[in-house]
Amino acid sequence: MKKIVFTFCLVLSGMSMYAQVTSVQHLNAHSRQAPELFKLFHETFGLPVVYDYQSFGSFSSGGLWLGNVTFEFVGAPASSGLPGFFFGIALEPKGHTDTIVTMLDERRIAHAVPEINYWNFKGKKEKFYTVTVLKDLSAKERRVFVCDYEQRDFIKSYSARADSLFKAGNGGPLRITGLKAIVIEVADKDKQAELWASIPGVKKINDHTFSFDGGPAIVLDQDGGDGIKEIIIKVQSKEKAAAFLAQQSCLKKENDRILIDPGKLDGLKVVLED
Repeated sequence: MKKIVFTFCLVLSGMSMYAQVTSVQHLNAHSRQAPELFKLFHETFGLPVVYDYQSFGSFSSGGLWLGNVTFEFVGAPASSGLPGFFFGIALEPKGHTDTIVTMLDERRIAHAVPEINYWNFKGKKEKFYTVTVLKDLSAKERRVFVCDYEQRDFIKSYSARADSLFKAGNGGPLRITGLKAIVIEVADKDKQAELWASIPGVKKINDHTFSFDGGPAIVLDQDGGDGIKEIIIKVQSKEKAAAFLAQQSCLKKENDRILIDPGKLDGLKVVLED
């Protein structure tokens, strides 16, 4: 009997290990100027390409490597009249969707029905990825979701190649080391903090900051909105990065903070820290 109980506990432990998120897999920004922003970050700021900017039918996007996460630019209709905005935070799971959903249900974390997306992989229609939106962490102006890629080794080969280029180029002319944090505007920090802390695999740094095994941290800011306020990129030297931005006419200062001029980024707020 003891052996049966012990074996059962090991099975549950194994399931728990795979029913976790490990990192932010990608962050996306929507903009009417997405192709131009993709080009700016690639050609001027030296971020390697994970995948080229291209049409996927219902939308167009391209991904660049920020040192520890894919930064995706998604095209928005020019007719929208809206400035650029950060929107999607994709969490990478350790296991697959069925395991994650079981754990979410056990912890009573509200989620949408998983949405399967397909693609043509090696001449056959295959599952591409499954998106499970986390309802209580999402809002009108942001979406937080678990993104389960089917062919993970294939997908990771692209980011691994980009990472090699990133390291060889020493983070580009800005000397970027990675994405430090994604700052989210929330109406109730304590309530949102409780929700983030309940997700398997999320680590609590302080009352309103959370991290993962890798990638950027999540910082909650009670600012009255419900979008993603800004991203913070870590560089080797803030002063040297500022000097390069000034040469490119892309420097913006807010007190002692250094930003890539939002006017050059369709309104996106990108802060540099060392």
